[in-house]
Amino acid sequence: MCQIDKARAIEVGREFLENDGHTVIECAHIAHATKEMYQEELGEPHEHGNFVLELVVVTPPDPNYVVKDPRGDIRAVCVNDLTGEAKYISVLD
Repeated sequence: MCQIDKARAIEVGREFLENDGHTVIECAHIAHATKEMYQEELGEPHEHGNFVLELVVVTPPDPNYVVKDPRGDIRAVCVNDLTGEAKYISVLD
């Protein structure tokens, strides 16, 4: 049972990235992964589902970082659908 909806998940993801110094342009993609889907992908027990977001951001200048797209870069964020806690996830295929 989800406690937050997609709109709130996008807000949480946006706040998470903005607090980390990014400027969020838009949400490029959002999907809800059930706990079963999450377990299948990661191979670990899971108690809840997650919203998986791909957010387009402008990253602060960093001489060691190469922006792949001049319009912005993609950051993948996972938002817990029960607690609303956000965290970075590595790569979306």
